[in-house]
Amino acid sequence: MSLTILLRSPDGIVMAADSRVTEGYTLQGPKTKDDSVKFIRLSDDFGVMTHGLYDIGTDGINALKEKVGGSGNGISSLAELIGNAKKIFAEVNNEWSVKNPEVKRRDKDTGFIIGGFDRREAAFKVYNFESPEFAPKPVAGNFFIAGQWQIARFLLMKLNGGKKNINSLKKLSAVLLTATASVDKTVGGPMRIASITASEGFRWVDDEEMKKLADFNASFRRVFQETLEASLNAVSKN
Repeated sequence: MSLTILLRSPDGIVMAADSRVTEGYTLQGPKTKDDSVKFIRLSDDFGVMTHGLYDIGTDGINALKEKVGGSGNGISSLAELIGNAKKIFAEVNNEWSVKNPEVKRRDKDTGFIIGGFDRREAAFKVYNFESPEFAPKPVAGNFFIAGQWQIARFLLMKLNGGKKNINSLKKLSAVLLTATASVDKTVGGPMRIASITASEGFRWVDDEEMKKLADFNASFRRVFQETLEASLNAVSKN
């Protein structure tokens, strides 16, 4: 399974994804690997993530990356990018289904999220694509969570109050991924996190910054646990 997260503020976008793939289930729980790539840079200003059936997802994002080219020079407009994405995702999906007729598919069992900064319109844009049609749907809100979203969405509703800058959104995305992974064993592995701003475009969180996010996450979980226990004890005394 997967957890893909997109958070948006007035000054930019943060995109994040886990790296775990579930290969089946045993009596001890899910059989997993933590070496998948569900999130890649598409161009200087856009990234794409996938969730759901991994083979379709990884083939889809890589095919789109090849079409776009290394720095996005293979596209002339956002409309062209979105049109190519819809066509490529549908083609990859159909090819996989033909090769795997024994697999019973469900609507929306595979999806993609494209997010970035459209320099022609000077605006941040986010699009969601879901099987089987993969029709692009603009995302207007300040977040989009897909895959094993339940825990992350619950926490986001509690933690997303007030205005947040890009650095705060990076920390929040790390908290949501780690909290979900601590409960749901189909989510986990190394995280990929990137920011997209008008001034810097697409920028990966590097190893040094990822360590700082891990340290923040550990401190946050400790304080959160202490606060939760104190609140429970205070209410219990009434």
